[in-house]
Amino acid sequence: MSDQVACSTLYGWEEKDGFDPEHSNVRFAFKFCVIRPLCWLGLLWEDRESLNLWEVGTYYKTPLWQAALKLDTDGQAALRLV
Repeated sequence: MSDQVACSTLYGWEEKDGFDPEHSNVRFAFKFCVIRPLCWLGLLWEDRESLNLWEVGTYYKTPLWQAALKLDTDGQAALRLV
């Protein structure tokens, strides 16, 4: 799942054509205050292979996620365990 998909799912935010500062702020805050710390803890892994700095990576749950957390959403296909 990308941070764009997560923001859309959790907050109902759809990215519009052109720059939307409010959408950009929510997405930035979600990525750097929620997603990145989960990566640092080893609960998520970001696949950035062959991407440049500005392209969006895809996040996957790690085996540590399954060992540490038991959530109702664990069986959803969009949240795959690597």
